[in-house]
Amino acid sequence: MRLVDVDSRGQTHTESVHRWHIVLIAFSGEERLLSDSLTQISEQSLDPAGLLLLCSDTSELRVAASEYSAQFELPEVPDMGRYWLTLLRKLPLEVPTLIVRAGCHLPQYWDARLMAVSEQSPHLTVISPLNVSEPFFSLLNPKREQPRAMTIDALDQWRGCYAEGMAFDVPAISSAVTLIQPSVDGFLAVDMSSDAELMQQLRHHGAGMICTDQLVVDDSHVGVRPDNRAFATDVELQSLGDAHPLTGMRHALTQLVGRQELPARQMDCKPVMLHVSHSWGGGLGRWVEDYIAADDTHNHLVLRSIGQWDAFGHAVALYPSAKMDVPIKTWPLALPIVSTAAKHHQYSQVLAQIIEHYRVSIVMVSSLIGHSLDALRSSLPTLFVCHDFYPFCPALVATFESPCGSCDAGALKACGQKNSHHRFFPTESDAHWLALRKQFSLAVLASQVTLVAPSASVPERLKQLEPALLSKACHIIEHGLTDELVRLLQAAREQPVEQLSELSSEQSLGSQPERLRIVILGSLAQHKGADILDGMLDELSVFADLWLLGAGDDGRRYDKRANVTVITWYERDSLGEHLAGIKPDLGLLLSNVPETFSYTLSELWAAAVPVLATRLGAFADRIEPGRNGWLADPDSQSMLAQLVLIQQNRAELAKVSAYLRRSVVRSSHDMIQGYNQLLPGVRDLPLNIWLDCRTPVSDSVQLAQDAKALYIDHQTPYRRVLVEFLEYTAGKLGRSPRLPRFLRRLVSKVIRKLSQLLR
Repeated sequence: MRLVDVDSRGQTHTESVHRWHIVLIAFSGEERLLSDSLTQISEQSLDPAGLLLLCSDTSELRVAASEYSAQFELPEVPDMGRYWLTLLRKLPLEVPTLIVRAGCHLPQYWDARLMAVSEQSPHLTVISPLNVSEPFFSLLNPKREQPRAMTIDALDQWRGCYAEGMAFDVPAISSAVTLIQPSVDGFLAVDMSSDAELMQQLRHHGAGMICTDQLVVDDSHVGVRPDNRAFATDVELQSLGDAHPLTGMRHALTQLVGRQELPARQMDCKPVMLHVSHSWGGGLGRWVEDYIAADDTHNHLVLRSIGQWDAFGHAVALYPSAKMDVPIKTWPLALPIVSTAAKHHQYSQVLAQIIEHYRVSIVMVSSLIGHSLDALRSSLPTLFVCHDFYPFCPALVATFESPCGSCDAGALKACGQKNSHHRFFPTESDAHWLALRKQFSLAVLASQVTLVAPSASVPERLKQLEPALLSKACHIIEHGLTDELVRLLQAAREQPVEQLSELSSEQSLGSQPERLRIVILGSLAQHKGADILDGMLDELSVFADLWLLGAGDDGRRYDKRANVTVITWYERDSLGEHLAGIKPDLGLLLSNVPETFSYTLSELWAAAVPVLATRLGAFADRIEPGRNGWLADPDSQSMLAQLVLIQQNRAELAKVSAYLRRSVVRSSHDMIQGYNQLLPGVRDLPLNIWLDCRTPVSDSVQLAQDAKALYIDHQTPYRRVLVEFLEYTAGKLGRSPRLPRFLRRLVSKVIRKLSQLLR
């Protein structure tokens, strides 16, 4: 029977051409150890399907191994003088063979990591990992007895903190775990009577035997085995005892294990995904944050462009998560990237360095603002997510008075002169954009690049604008909401339906319906429909009360309007509480540019709030009129007319609300499943990515190179940064002994007052 492997995408592999075999060795009396090791191999191996059991011929071992492919040809008690000759002469050595002794505890993807070391040095015949019991191979001080309470994954994590990627020659083979290449078969044909002769033959003919620090196994439960010291000369014994290559690591780890100190953060062995993004925040920044939080199949790094309005790529910074606090490293660019560079040598060097150093296996490009098209040109699987229409459209929204269906040189020139949306890159020439479009299309058409969009209208319009992309498939994967946000919106979602039913009953009796309670969620900037609202607000106020929730500074001008409540800012975690308090009958989305998705629509639906939106972009993709909302043309009169109809037909409103309460909310985990279907499974990735999979990404040496007194989250609004700096300054001055007390109080009071005004 063959063990079945399930990869990170949930896909079962039932057919496999084995690149290596795993042979599990068990002698008489090791039945329990055998059972434990079978579980270890099944759970911790990248490819456990080629498993073979080589056991002593006892009834107990035959029962324990009954479901597996097994050979019962070993003696009950091994002859320690011929241990390796006995094993190797019974093994099929057509492919690399990983030998595991029953009782060994194995870390994640141990087999792939040993094979990766072998790929790097194909001339080696025998490769053994570190362990905890054998003097030549132990990562702990063999002269001190160590407790064994630490799990193998925690021990392997500590090894990753101190390992240097070192391999060193050893005079013997580890009897815990080892990799044997098929080339050893040639030595077995020679007439030999002992393992000592075998070791001499291997060494005399240059068949390398090494130990690698890229992996550790716990062999503290393994039974009897040969003493490897018998195969070393006195000089070698003294050298490996007094000046072992792992002396520094041994000292540190012996102390850590002795104190039972666990790593601060245990990293799983997962492929590394590199996100390429800008530092503007907004919906794109939220998407990156949600993706990383929901994805448990990859480790993540984020490469962000850092800049100013004169150039959005003065530098690029690498972060270990979606949070922009302290970067792992920052690279100032000698030649800043104003918008997007068609080619940038320094940027491409930085990208190559990151990919190599952190063993990146997948690149996810969310924005090219402040980056180079080189981000699309690595040989790695690359996903380009169309959050907007950039870089084809420098205005991002592909709208000039109305949604654009084409854009030639003349239209681009007029757009730069008259389009208010074209405001981000005033110094870039039309020639730059026209050339960039061609280079972008060529990069995207490459086979390693996969296009993804959150709604169907995005690739339709993109291919309208750039016919060169017509042959490129684009996958539609809608965004999702985090589990926590869905939970917080549950209070609003679960409000009694009876309230709506009573309204429809009143209407049937000829009563005047209650005033419509409408919420507009999010910004009220120009492109979010402020002009549409202004054009209908007087008539709307006659029959509706309006809440502007999170309108920002753009909402302040409505403060004194009758029947309008303005809540300028809110934290995302408090959205459910706000909506539960407002009890809106309807949400209003007034964007006059085509949205590519709209988190706001998802949030309102998750709270079971029906929505009226403009008939543009993702709104038209996602809303089915009369079922989960309504659509109207993006002008004041059309929107107002539809609002009047909704007010007059409250039963229809109740029906849509009830439908939303029954609907399943799409989560960010659902979104991740869609993306994982497009990504290679763990079995399809290069083996070398697993070599440093347990090495922490935060590197104190690199941080020291970038040492600063102040780190700023570039996604944070400047006003908030200034407020926090002023509050820090006030506190610092208030405690400073260098100033007289009255002056400290006076200056601190002035600064705190300024801070309050800014808030």
